[in-house]
Amino acid sequence: MDTKVVWSTALVACALGVGVGVAASSIFFPSTHDATPEDDTIANLRQDLEKEKALRAQERSGRTHAERDARLLAQKQLDKDGYTFEPIGTVSSCFRDRRGTPRQGALVPGSLARITLHASISPTSLECLNQFSHMWVLFVFHENTNLAKVTTHKTATYPSKIAPPRYSTT
Repeated sequence: MDTKVVWSTALVACALGVGVGVAASSIFFPSTHDATPEDDTIANLRQDLEKEKALRAQERSGRTHAERDARLLAQKQLDKDGYTFEPIGTVSSCFRDRRGTPRQGALVPGSLARITLHASISPTSLECLNQFSHMWVLFVFHENTNLAKVTTHKTATYPSKIAPPRYSTT
């Protein structure tokens, strides 16, 4: 007999033997877990869960990028325009106007003032304030006659308060 035919016959016999063995094993050793409609539902729910997880990750990534872009835009706007403050109160002093007010109030102990807060400020925000030794007050002179000119004509640099003395060669 030809060797090619012998090998072909042997291969076919092996293939049939493997096929019969697989079929017999499925008959004699049935699967302990047959697919049920609940299994299909669970598989679908797992797929849906993975899709939702991916969507949440995309939304979070997009939200953080949008928040970062908004922060950068706000910072550029602040760099351009500066900060704005909402007034929360008014200071009243014994001086009628700006003339005669001391530059160093601590040197004039009789020059007391009162800060009157607006009604929108909650009184509870001032609780226990007397336990502190100092309080910083940020202020703007709202009756400054030069305020409009300063805010509309922004310059690249601020002028120095005092000009240095000129160098003399004589």
